[in-house]
Amino acid sequence: MALAIALVALTAGCAVEASPPKGNCSPGYEAPSKLGSFSAQQRGPGAAIQWGIYPNYPATRYIVDIFVGRQKVDGKNQAYPPHGSVSARTVAGKSGQDFTASGQIFDAKGNVLNFQLKCVIA
Repeated sequence: MALAIALVALTAGCAVEASPPKGNCSPGYEAPSKLGSFSAQQRGPGAAIQWGIYPNYPATRYIVDIFVGRQKVDGKNQAYPPHGSVSARTVAGKSGQDFTASGQIFDAKGNVLNFQLKCVIA
């Protein structure tokens, strides 16, 4: 529901927020969204986590922070859809904690989507 509301507000030329319900990282979680694919995958307990943010609309800038639990482990500030992975070493001992990808997506018209993807680490 939050992402459907965000789609309407995003086309109106303002800043909006999207924070879908939290799921499990393993075997994979894709946030329900008409805005694009916001996902994370983990093969099982202790395995690395792969993630990606791919909106369905043209964006010019992506800023993303990646957290394992409360610890920031990566960040991106780039002009193309961000994706990456968090190593098994970084995930070790974090079962039950949150993996979080949060940030902003900007388009050429000045619209901003503030998003947060959360899933529970296996």
